[in-house]
Amino acid sequence: MPMPGRNNDANQSEYRYKYQGQEKDAETGMEAFELRLWDARIGRWLTTDPAGQYSSPYLGMGNNPISRVDPDGGFDEYDANGNKISNLGGDEVDFFHQSNGDTRIVVRETGASTLITGGESIIRGYVQRNSDTNFKHLFREWKQGNGPENSIMYGSSHPINEDVAMTYQVYRATDKFYKNDEENTLFTGSFGVFGPFRTSYYDTEHFIGKANTSIYNLGDHRLVLLHDSKTISSWTWNIFDGSEVNIPRVNGVGGPKSTTNQTYIFLLTKEQLKHNHYIYDTRFDSDW
Repeated sequence: MPMPGRNNDANQSEYRYKYQGQEKDAETGMEAFELRLWDARIGRWLTTDPAGQYSSPYLGMGNNPISRVDPDGGFDEYDANGNKISNLGGDEVDFFHQSNGDTRIVVRETGASTLITGGESIIRGYVQRNSDTNFKHLFREWKQGNGPENSIMYGSSHPINEDVAMTYQVYRATDKFYKNDEENTLFTGSFGVFGPFRTSYYDTEHFIGKANTSIYNLGDHRLVLLHDSKTISSWTWNIFDGSEVNIPRVNGVGGPKSTTNQTYIFLLTKEQLKHNHYIYDTRFDSDW
């Protein structure tokens, strides 16, 4: 029950944005985070944590709502040690951004974990794109100079990642991964002279072109991370010239063909990665 003199609604009934900038739910009088309701008067959630972090419906922000935030009501933004954390990964993977810029990834099912060196720079702050996003949308945004500067596509079921999983870049990275005795591997790819012959002019692989691809060993699982930038030079046949001038965005804003960045992340079982590698190796001339 609200305490007399402690409830500001009488004076601010028209202002609907409350604790941590979340919109007030008119029916309950609580702050409507994305996944659940928060009662700022007593510092408690109405329901349990959908992300499964805590079993108590009363615990929020690690029980420290002064210095920690929970932007969607699903998972802490900072871990117990004060490290930045992303809620990316759904119920599969947790991403813990470290103070030095690295990112620790943990598979929820098994607890297996590893470190992405410099991972924060290609994950944190990226706009997570839904399953309707394909290479046509990303290309159009780059060409017209609109849409997010930095996009991230997560999940093996994301249609664009289904394409990415069967690209030459991932095949070569997987090949190197196996040659490295399945230790964490970074492959710096190139589109090369044969790139146009391996791809259709208008498909996901052609859009990506060259990319940096990493594969991480997580016990029974493999995390695939591919990062690329879309620039004028990356989209130009510049073998003999190469004098194109790329256009950086400033504070996320830029004109047509201004640079955008894309990160693709998905989790596979080790059997799935091996199967994809076999399919690509038998379907294409892997020496190209």
